[in-house]
Amino acid sequence: MKSKQKDLLSNVFCGALEKLAFMFGEPAERDELSPTGNKYLTAGMTFTGDMSGEISITVVEGMCFEIAANILGINSDDEQAMNLAVDSLKEVLNVTCGQVLTAIAGEKALINLSIPQVSELDASGWTETLNKTETIGFFVDDYPVLLSFLLVE
Repeated sequence: MKSKQKDLLSNVFCGALEKLAFMFGEPAERDELSPTGNKYLTAGMTFTGDMSGEISITVVEGMCFEIAANILGINSDDEQAMNLAVDSLKEVLNVTCGQVLTAIAGEKALINLSIPQVSELDASGWTETLNKTETIGFFVDDYPVLLSFLLVE
């Protein structure tokens, strides 16, 4: 991934998390992001139109509860946070995707977004995602996070 694109993704993703979920991210090196749990969630979506490609966010499952709680202003062990954890991850992805595409293509670009889909990964799936060239890593409030962004020419 080009340095300029990586910087843009980092700034947009960290800014979106900060504004939406009051969580703070910082870029991390690949060797710092080895699997730390057994269950991960990946939220992914595609986009087509003036630009086509896909974007995904992969997190440790527990981070989703924190995102939901912060968005809702409740404790992460609250039942409502647990019920809305997956939807909260989808919302972070949706906001990040929209802001990244607007920053790259401008506000007048015509781009269709798919509905975010969430799937589970194990530690080997985490490692596979980490090793993709289109993936960059972060620590968000001490949680490891992978952000993948691929433009299709």
